[in-house]
Amino acid sequence: MNITQRLLATLSLALFAILALGIGGIWQLRASQERFSYFNDNTLVSVRTLDDLWADVNGMRVSLYAYALSDEASGRAEALAALAKADQASIRTWLPMSAAISPTRRTGRCWTPTGPR
Repeated sequence: MNITQRLLATLSLALFAILALGIGGIWQLRASQERFSYFNDNTLVSVRTLDDLWADVNGMRVSLYAYALSDEASGRAEALAALAKADQASIRTWLPMSAAISPTRRTGRCWTPTGPR
């Protein structure tokens, strides 16, 4: 084997190694993109929904606290109105998520697996 053939074999091997490395990198990038898409479509949406529910529950807690501390009927009425508003917000947040999770139906304020009682 002369020097030209050796150089050609070495360069061909290096070119093949770089090509294999590029293909492996593209494959890893595609897998990473799939994981990121799953995270964006599922996990991040769930975390945002839970954050909204947490804020609604905190609003309910504040309303109940204001209701308990209020001596006047007008203050209690305002606290009940704020509680009802927070309750409706939590229902709007929870219903789309619960429909995807569970086959149960929500009627009024009662969750049952078979429907209304």
